[in-house]
Amino acid sequence: MKIRTLVKGILLITLFIIGVVFLLSYLYAYSENSNFEEMRKKITT
Repeated sequence: MKIRTLVKGILLITLFIIGVVFLLSYLYAYSENSNFEEMRKKITT
């Protein structure tokens, strides 16, 4: 019983961290939209 709740807690924390990281990266890409196009051109060429 305790192990199950612990695993659920770890999974929730992991999902929360992934969500926060995804949100931060999305906001960063949105704020750096002008530089994003230049970076994409550098990567493709």
